[in-house]
Amino acid sequence: ADLQPKMRAELKLILKRLNCTTVFVTHDQEEAFELAERIAVLNVGRLEQLDSPEVLYSEPATRFVADFIGHADFLIGRVRENCIETAIGCFEKLATLSQGALVHVMIRPEEVELFEGSEPANSRAVFSEGLIVSRRYRGGVQVITVRLSSGEVVHSLQPAGAHCPLAARVRVRVKAKTPVIFRDGARVA
Repeated sequence: ADLQPKMRAELKLILKRLNCTTVFVTHDQEEAFELAERIAVLNVGRLEQLDSPEVLYSEPATRFVADFIGHADFLIGRVRENCIETAIGCFEKLATLSQGALVHVMIRPEEVELFEGSEPANSRAVFSEGLIVSRRYRGGVQVITVRLSSGEVVHSLQPAGAHCPLAARVRVRVKAKTPVIFRDGARVA
């Protein structure tokens, strides 16, 4: 396992030096993100999206790609007059969505902020309440799983030393004001 990153770096240098096009097939996302300039995501033999690693991660074309590339949580949202209402707050409404439509809002763990206690006095942001149900230590970070009052679950990346005890009640906020929205599996533009 320790040699894999070194081998990938060396392979990338060799391919760059040779200036040749290479097709590399892998199920290892880290490997694909590190080696590729463009990645094709296939689903049951069908091309879902062909793009740079950055675009695949931040602007997935389909819910399959969003779920496959990195970790993502999907909250159910209902389109209201001026926003998309979810269990974690309201998000900017896209013009193409009609009032009352049900959508799925993609939330990445690095976008989820956790706060203990009450909301900051100077904050105008919307917070939701949740309960920490699990913690996974991953060296420099920990992945915190929070069950919202709606029953939906979100994950949050926190520094390894952050105080996140199991069964603690926390306030949850999403940094992104305009997250990626899906309807019927396709991204809404």
